[in-house]
Amino acid sequence: SCVLSACLSAAGHAATAAPLLPDFSIKAEAMPQIYAENKARLSAALDQIAALPADRITFTDSALALETAFADFSDALTPLTFLAQVSPDRTIREQAHAIEKESNRFLIDLRLREDVYRAIQAHAAKGEVRTGEDQKLLADILQNFRRNGLGLPADKREKLKALMQRISDLELDCENNIKEDRTALTIPLDALTGAPADFRSDLKAATDGKVSIPLDYPRYSALMENAKQPEIRRQAEFLFNNKAAAKNLPLIKELLQKRHDLAALLGYPSYAHYSLDYRRTAKTPKRARDFLGRLRRLLAPQARQELKALFDLKRQEEPTAQRIENWDLTGLIGQQIGYYQKKYMQSKYGVDPEQVREYFPVDRVVRETLLLNQELLGLKFLELAQASWHPETRLFEVQDAASGRLIAHFYLDLYPREGKYNHMAAFDLIRGRARPDGSYRLPVAAMVGNFTRSAADQPALMSHEEVTTFFHEFGHIMHQTLTTAKYQSFSGSNVALDFVEAPSQMSENFAWNPKVLDRLSGHYKDQTRKLPPALLAKMLAAKNALSALQNLRLVALSTLDLDLHDAVVPKDTTASMRASFASAGYLKPTPATHFEARFGHILQGYAAGYYGYLWAQMFAQDIFSRFEKEGVMNPAVGMDYRKKILERGSSVDEELSLREFLGREPDESAFLNSLGIKS
Repeated sequence: SCVLSACLSAAGHAATAAPLLPDFSIKAEAMPQIYAENKARLSAALDQIAALPADRITFTDSALALETAFADFSDALTPLTFLAQVSPDRTIREQAHAIEKESNRFLIDLRLREDVYRAIQAHAAKGEVRTGEDQKLLADILQNFRRNGLGLPADKREKLKALMQRISDLELDCENNIKEDRTALTIPLDALTGAPADFRSDLKAATDGKVSIPLDYPRYSALMENAKQPEIRRQAEFLFNNKAAAKNLPLIKELLQKRHDLAALLGYPSYAHYSLDYRRTAKTPKRARDFLGRLRRLLAPQARQELKALFDLKRQEEPTAQRIENWDLTGLIGQQIGYYQKKYMQSKYGVDPEQVREYFPVDRVVRETLLLNQELLGLKFLELAQASWHPETRLFEVQDAASGRLIAHFYLDLYPREGKYNHMAAFDLIRGRARPDGSYRLPVAAMVGNFTRSAADQPALMSHEEVTTFFHEFGHIMHQTLTTAKYQSFSGSNVALDFVEAPSQMSENFAWNPKVLDRLSGHYKDQTRKLPPALLAKMLAAKNALSALQNLRLVALSTLDLDLHDAVVPKDTTASMRASFASAGYLKPTPATHFEARFGHILQGYAAGYYGYLWAQMFAQDIFSRFEKEGVMNPAVGMDYRKKILERGSSVDEELSLREFLGREPDESAFLNSLGIKS
């Protein structure tokens, strides 16, 4: 395998790769013209399809031409829309955001063109025999047209178009309000005793010996894990779960109503029914709710015991305490541990997260994770010296190890900065696809993260939770870049929404394997010093500690998502949030907080689909069960996984791919075992 440090390309190599990559040097003033030119090109392509004589129409000049035209448009606009998330230049972000908004409205217009729909229908009516991806593409296009209202009378189509345009605007505005929120907590510096050095050194001085803590994910998590004073944690949790609330609450109320109206116009009882009717393996809200209900019943007894154990710890520090509060735990934010979870891990298992962090320098984890994936999946990664949207960004090309064939490119942009997307995500910038000339458009992806930066006396370090997160997001990158799908519509992670997390969640398991952890670790002062066996043993013993609470939180969030998109639109989203959490048996949200206002997943693509994280985890653990059985680092299993899951995308039905990889029907036993529940 290639040693990454020895694989930095020469300038000439980078220049050769340049035409395969999006141009991120675009200036704000050039964006409108780029958009206008590609808008005109796409419109002309659709005009040509609509003008085809019905008696001579073919698959190539109808369905394939439509797929190609939209894919070309998507590729051309990628630099613009992505820069809205990552550019350090506010002017570029704002211009890119405005164009993305306009582009979405334009695409809605095109997807409602009856003349193009009639042309595709005319080809389908001929009964020409198509197979494989061709047949799947034609069926997918026709279903999308019907979901866009092409079976409705003209007056209802106009109403649907207006709804779609307003929904698109609301979604983008909500997302932008979250991304641009600058909420910070100002507290005395001495209130941070015990917080990591890299966390404290990264803070901006305010006045009177105080510091300002921006409440982005890494800094908020570090604060909630380490701040001993309950009042500091209370203030931080209150502010964090009110981010973007003033702007987003009225928008969310309107968004939910518009989504409901859209579904009703198309004949669905709710937006959840509309959403799960297309490219979902669960198929119906009832099946998703039944799954969540079963998990809640299985998790609830253990979750109550875990909550009592945490409350007992709190009473040792606060003898008069009456209950555990959200600011004592992770609250609603994710899998990271909070103040009393950290104390619990230390007292019961002797695991000190700060001690663990010392063994996981970011650069080492990145290098070893890439090397591991090279070996397991038959790949070779080469780092290229090439400018992108920010100097800290790194670019890699992906080759097939056996043939040397160039497969893809991906970027890593791992540290926070103002105006940047403020969570963790993998963006499929260019989806791989076959071009009409017989060539293959190589995919390009980007991992965007917000890991804590280096401090004056130590490099950037990862908690083990962050190591797991890195494996998760890199699982997405492999899914996006190894695709061999013929069409962009089925390429990479463009799969059923309740399957898309399966490869990334499967990848997390490697971050818990003792041999992998030994390989990843190396103390930042001396990287020959590995994670001590005694500390590793404690971490593994603690793996399922508090897992019932963590997964019950996902049940609660998934329940909230489905409740918000049910047949009755809530008049008060915050009241609905509180009811959803109560029905799921999780902690009640802190009074006067509005988490739903920054619940970004359901404000965009995951609407009525958040259950998919748990649903996909069921598939993920089933996939990993084969690695466990035949060898975690078995390259034969890795190659089979690459060929049958990663490369296919949605070009083959996801559950069929699973059956072929597993050699049997998928089941949930491995998933339940991973939660410490006996199946």
